[in-house]
Amino acid sequence: MVAAVLEAALEELAERGYGALSIEAVAERAGVAKTTVYRRWPTRAALVKAAFEVEGNRAAPLPDEGRLDRDLTRYFLDLARRMATERGRAIHRVILVESDDRELWELVSELREERRKAPRALVARAIARGDAPKKLDVGYLLDSLAAMMLYRIGILRDGRPSQAEIATLVARSLAGATADIPSPRAP
Repeated sequence: MVAAVLEAALEELAERGYGALSIEAVAERAGVAKTTVYRRWPTRAALVKAAFEVEGNRAAPLPDEGRLDRDLTRYFLDLARRMATERGRAIHRVILVESDDRELWELVSELREERRKAPRALVARAIARGDAPKKLDVGYLLDSLAAMMLYRIGILRDGRPSQAEIATLVARSLAGATADIPSPRAP
């Protein structure tokens, strides 16, 4: 029952968006009573958060090939695979289009921080083994790679980047994240 409701929530979200998502429609799609849904997830935000968590748990295990560039390539290849599905694109479109919805934005912000833990762990492991410099700008690295995935898959819609393309993006982002750039002086 839980899996059916969360799957129905993702489908409704992808089809109708967050603003039009109703617990009643999710219950109907899942074939359960709406009280069953409300009992476990009393708000739309709680239901969507649980559904997003399940979707995020479909990620492949963290790679550990002993090299940061290879680990990041595999990690972002899996992310691209999930994002390039019809539902993945639809969910990202909902997030972009409805980003002014405060409830949705708070939910997405919270989940984004949770999702960043995995690639941060890859980088921390690489730094600990001496495979990456301590001065690596982790935020820039992860943001640039995630932005490129979103741009290619969600905006350009030119398909899922290949492993070679992602490896190139990783190399370029790593170069940028390790570049010595002087901090701008305050006026």
